Amino acid sequence: MSKQNSSRSQWSPDIEFGETFGVDRSERCIEIPWAQKWIENRDRILDIGFALSDIDWLRALLSKRSAGAELTAVDIVLPERVSSRYPEDIREAALNVPIIVGDVRTASVPVAAFDAVTCVSTIEHVGFDIKGSSEQSAFDRWVTGEETPDSRDPQATVDVMAAIARSLEIGGIALVSVPMGRGGAVLVQDKLGYFTRQQEYNAESWTGIADAKGFRLLEERFFTFLGEAGWQEVSSPSDLAHQTAWLTPHATGVALAALERTS
Repeated sequence: MSKQNSSRSQWSPDIEFGETFGVDRSERCIEIPWAQKWIENRDRILDIGFALSDIDWLRALLSKRSAGAELTAVDIVLPERVSSRYPEDIREAALNVPIIVGDVRTASVPVAAFDAVTCVSTIEHVGFDIKGSSEQSAFDRWVTGEETPDSRDPQATVDVMAAIARSLEIGGIALVSVPMGRGGAVLVQDKLGYFTRQQEYNAESWTGIADAKGFRLLEERFFTFLGEAGWQEVSSPSDLAHQTAWLTPHATGVALAALERTS
């Protein structure tokens, strides 16, 4: 059900999921194998949001690095700030990854230096997450949902995609995954019980990624969460328009885009 450009010149993976799959799993059961397959033949990777990434995704990235790929991270939080979350067997490796500290939109990321940029369930946090000012959380959080900002900079998606484009060489690929549903700034409660918001994408806001300037869309895929039945691939954002991740444990819809930098 993926949309692919048959005229593309570069290698593209063929990743199939079952009719239904991932019972009791978050959207990471989709994003991680998909992104991992796309970066198999990439050697200079920039990961956005590395410090608090899913542990399985960190393992995939660190495996690429141990196999010889160059891996760089960009994040507003240093991995050292959250080192206790890393399993002992990968802690040293995670802390040794070169990191550019700052908001990806304005951080000093080298221009045209990478052949792949990965942004796995991260772009939705840009404009909401702020580096924590206390020891309680890596990011600023609120005690009640009413205190949370209910919107972000409307240019956030455009600015992140522009930053990704700058960092990629021509022919490099961007891999972006986001929560998708009705759309808007949905309320999220973290593991400590504090609140924040993240952007849920819909058909309209998805175009900021799929049609981003300087890119050619290679593939887009959409998945819906069916509750006890797990996940299922669907055809388009409209199939997810009735869903929302408002105060849910994880996204109830997810969208994936692989894009090639063309200019």
